[in-house]
Amino acid sequence: MQSTAEFSSSTPIVVWDFSADPDGKAARCTICRDGKSHQTDYHRRRHEQTASHQNLLADFLEAAPTTTDTPHNNQPPTDSELAEDGLRNLLASLAGSGTLPYPAASYENPESPPGVGINWNLMEIHNEGNLAMSADEQAVALIASNILERFNLPVSDEEPEERSEEENSDSEQEPEANAVPKSAESQHSTQFGPIPTKRARMQDETAADRYWFPWPDRISCTLDILMHLPRSVFSQKQLDLFLWLLKVNEVDDVPSIKQMQKINSALQKVCGIETIAYDGALGHKYFVNSLAQMIAQEMANPRVRPHLHFYPEDSGTKLSEARQAQRLLHIRARGLSRAEAQKEYNIHFLCTSNLAQPLEMLDGIVEQLEEAQGNGIWVWDIEHNEPVLVIPEVLALLGDNPMQREFACHIGLRGKLFCRACWVKGHDAMEGDDADNVPPPTQRHRAASDAGSVHSDGASVAGSDIQSDQDSGSEKPERVGTSKRRAGKRFKETMGEMVDRVKSFMKTGRLRRKPETTEKLRSFFTEASTKLDTKTKVKNLRTETGLKDTFQLVFIEKLFASYQKKRGTTNKQAALDAAVADLPQETTSPVWRIRGLDPHQDTPVEILHVVLLGFLKGKDDKKELLIARLTSVDVTGLGISPLAGKTLVQYSGSLTGRDFRAIAQVAPFVLYDLVSAECLETWQALSKLVPLIWQPEIHDINTYVTLVTKEIDNFLLCAAKWTTRWFNKPKFHIFLHLPAHI
Repeated sequence: MQSTAEFSSSTPIVVWDFSADPDGKAARCTICRDGKSHQTDYHRRRHEQTASHQNLLADFLEAAPTTTDTPHNNQPPTDSELAEDGLRNLLASLAGSGTLPYPAASYENPESPPGVGINWNLMEIHNEGNLAMSADEQAVALIASNILERFNLPVSDEEPEERSEEENSDSEQEPEANAVPKSAESQHSTQFGPIPTKRARMQDETAADRYWFPWPDRISCTLDILMHLPRSVFSQKQLDLFLWLLKVNEVDDVPSIKQMQKINSALQKVCGIETIAYDGALGHKYFVNSLAQMIAQEMANPRVRPHLHFYPEDSGTKLSEARQAQRLLHIRARGLSRAEAQKEYNIHFLCTSNLAQPLEMLDGIVEQLEEAQGNGIWVWDIEHNEPVLVIPEVLALLGDNPMQREFACHIGLRGKLFCRACWVKGHDAMEGDDADNVPPPTQRHRAASDAGSVHSDGASVAGSDIQSDQDSGSEKPERVGTSKRRAGKRFKETMGEMVDRVKSFMKTGRLRRKPETTEKLRSFFTEASTKLDTKTKVKNLRTETGLKDTFQLVFIEKLFASYQKKRGTTNKQAALDAAVADLPQETTSPVWRIRGLDPHQDTPVEILHVVLLGFLKGKDDKKELLIARLTSVDVTGLGISPLAGKTLVQYSGSLTGRDFRAIAQVAPFVLYDLVSAECLETWQALSKLVPLIWQPEIHDINTYVTLVTKEIDNFLLCAAKWTTRWFNKPKFHIFLHLPAHI
């Protein structure tokens, strides 16, 4: 179906072309050649009545051949016309910017060539913008667009007039009186000087410079980096002020805030990390960054990828990386696991919340991890230059003792079974010993100070962090004066029992294992969900096993509360059954769903807090002497800066790991006449041990572990000779698990 118009008495011209629509309904105007599709006869008649169409039609009729000639649209296209038509369509598709293959007719170009009416199927390109194309694609698009523009220029047979050098020089030297200066034509002037050239619209720009891709240019790249510097918040008002500063300093092509926001939005879609919202199982909303996208970006990062390893390495007795140790012989994925992993840009943020609990947020992370382990993560390997499938695994859960206790669903250092790694048993200190039975905050702080203080010897080991870890299992701190301690209820320990307890304390017990723990936690929930009035029984089970799943405990408490105000066994059981039906499918900590991870054994000893040193808390005259000695001691052999004695003594309760390592090694040289012989001997043993356990590289693991074990035993022996009080401190036992964790 075609619509025609008469341009002579005998020769019709085709106005509407229906070939682009298989159904023969939509048509394009062959006169205007604007690329618009007109769906109905009504719209086509309206278009024919427009002034622009009438003017173009008149121009076309004026330039049409005589009646004796065959009109272009009625004769078969020649080979050259077919070739030119196909080339135009190809260039338009490569340009990828919506450029029409045929330029619209104009008064300056009445002889612009019409198309041959063939649909080359080259324009079906859906490009979301320049940022979605690579640098090579953008360069091709730019070249194609320029070539297409050359095709569209009007053709003239007239040669341009050549001007003599004299005429050129005269025209340059003698401008017309009314002529506007060139600088004033392109830009206006202000009190700050000429305004720089205005930046073109972002959608019309093409990043031809490969170096700045995916940003359009240098200034957009640097501005975007400035807005996203780590640990530096750059507001929109600050950006507006900064852009003004660039403009008044005559910087060309300065983008607007709207353009920068558009660039940022496009970059987030192409290169950003998706943030996923979760409705926590405990009732809190939290957000987790996409773990899969982080891994994909690391694999495509040329600065990170060379440091990634994916298979275990048998290095003999030498050990410097986690992939060389026994733990990684049983799982597939590796990591950066020491030197590179500690760099800031290799530490990625997943989630945080001031409402959701750690295990509640871990639920969302584990969900992503399970999906990645089940389906893998398709990533682009920048080193092999091809797509690869990555399956992540978890090596260990790092943290201080309170956090690792929660990961391992352990009752804490204050419990009777105080070790998260083994079944060693402490003394029966009080009736109903449990991590819930903790002193109020004020008393806890006083106890912490006492734990770090000294007696007549003037120094202590394993200082102020001990007590804070002991009561880490507490959920709701009690008010002052409401402690659950009961006078006269302390367990009387005989000499034989004390000897047995100290002997077991000095060695590792039977190791805790994941299957056994999950079975016991399941029994806790079974008791609470199937039987009435089992709150005391479940609490006793926690005490007997040393297990406390804070994630599971929330649901168990809901079950206990469901029938608390009900009367009669039938009503209570009905309320309990209804509460059980409302619970989610998973009621235990998500940590147990992590494949290949045992939270008891894969929460390694955190050296800084376990080997935390107390400090001198004696008389003022001894403090002044200690300050003077610390300040003047020669530490050049340690390769560190001189010690600030006053700072170390004054802020002894809030020092860093670097401070403790330095103090541990100089202590024997500054405490030699300030403490007893037994205390000094303990310090000397610790001073040998501290640099030994902070080794970045182990040349012979067998010899090293033997030596570490020997020095740990020597340190504990010296501490026992000094005072057996230290064997009430759980950290002295946790120290024994260090060789296995190494």
